[in-house]
Amino acid sequence: MIALYNNKIWKLFSYVTALLLILPMLVMLLGGVSASTQLFLHLWQTVLPTYLENTLLLAFWVVLLALLFGVLSAAIITQTNIVCKQQLRWLLLLPLAMPAYLVAYLYTDLFDYAGPVQRNLRAWFNWQSPNEYWFFDIRTLPGAALMLALVLFPYIYMLTRGAFEQQDQNIIRASRLLGLTVKQSFFKVALPLARPAIAVSASLVLMETLADFATVQYFAVNTLTTAIYDTWLGYGDLGAANALASILMLLILFVVLAEQRSRAGLRHQSARPNLKRELIHLSFGQQILASLFCWSLVVFGFLLPIVLLIIMAVQYSDITQLSALVSTGGNSLKVSVFAATIAVFIALLLG
Repeated sequence: MIALYNNKIWKLFSYVTALLLILPMLVMLLGGVSASTQLFLHLWQTVLPTYLENTLLLAFWVVLLALLFGVLSAAIITQTNIVCKQQLRWLLLLPLAMPAYLVAYLYTDLFDYAGPVQRNLRAWFNWQSPNEYWFFDIRTLPGAALMLALVLFPYIYMLTRGAFEQQDQNIIRASRLLGLTVKQSFFKVALPLARPAIAVSASLVLMETLADFATVQYFAVNTLTTAIYDTWLGYGDLGAANALASILMLLILFVVLAEQRSRAGLRHQSARPNLKRELIHLSFGQQILASLFCWSLVVFGFLLPIVLLIIMAVQYSDITQLSALVSTGGNSLKVSVFAATIAVFIALLLG
C-alpha cells in the first residue's frame, strides 16, 4: 500500500515537472495566436521564405557534417586498431565544451581579409588587393554550418560510440560464421544496429542548430531565430515573434516525432555486451589517415580555438582585466553546476 502511494506521489511530481517544462511553450503558442496578421503577412511576402530556406539549409548541412564527423570517428575508435585510441576516445568529446559563436568569432578573425592567414599570404606572394587572389569567405551559410558541426558532432560521436560498444558481439560473430568479413559485418550488422542511437543524436544536433542565434547572427545568415529576434526587438511585436517561434517549435516537434517513429521498437544495446570484439585491422597508411581525421577534429574543434584565445588574452588583456574575469568565471562555474544538478534531478524524476 505504501509502495503504491509512493508510486502515485512520484508520478504526480513527474507530471507537475513536465507541465512546468511545457508551460513556456504553451504561453508562446497562445501568444502566437494573437499575433498581428498584417505584420506576419508582410514578413511572409518579404523575408520569411528566405529565412525559412536558410534555416532548412543550415539544419541539413550541420546534421550532414556532424553525422560525417561523429559516426566516422566513433567507428574508428571502436572498430579499428589505430594508435592513441584511448586518448582520442575522450579528446573527441572536448569540442562540445566550446560555444559555437566563440569558435565562429575566432575562425573569422583567423581567416578574414585582415586576419593573419590572408595577411601572410599577401606578404608572401606580394598580392596587393583581394582581386589578385581567391580566398574562401567563412562568413557564409556553409561556414556557419561548419562551425556548428565542429562543436556539435560530439553528441553523435558519444551516443554512437556507446551504441557500438554495447552491441552484443554474438550477433557480430554469427554474421562472421555466415561468411561476412569484418568490414562487411560492420556495415551490414553493427552500423544498422546503431541506427537508433545515430537518429537520437542527430535529432539533438538538429534541435541545437534550429535554436542557435549567436553564430548565425555573427555570420549574417538570416534564419528563423534571427527573424524572431528582429520581430520582437525591431518591430516591437511580441505576438508575431511568438508566432515565428511557434513555427520553429513545430519544426522541432516534427523532428522529435519523426525520430521516435523511425526507431519504434528498435534496440541498439545489449543487456550483456561483450567487450571482446574483433577489430578491423588497418594498414599503416590507413591508420595514419584515420588518426589524422580524428586528431583534426580535436585540433580544429577545441585545441586551435583554445590556443587562439590564449594568444588574444596575452596580447590584448592586462592583469586588471584578467583578474576581473575571476569572479565572472566563478559565476559561470556556479551556474553550470546548478544547471547540471537540476538537469540530472529532472532526468531522474521523469526517467
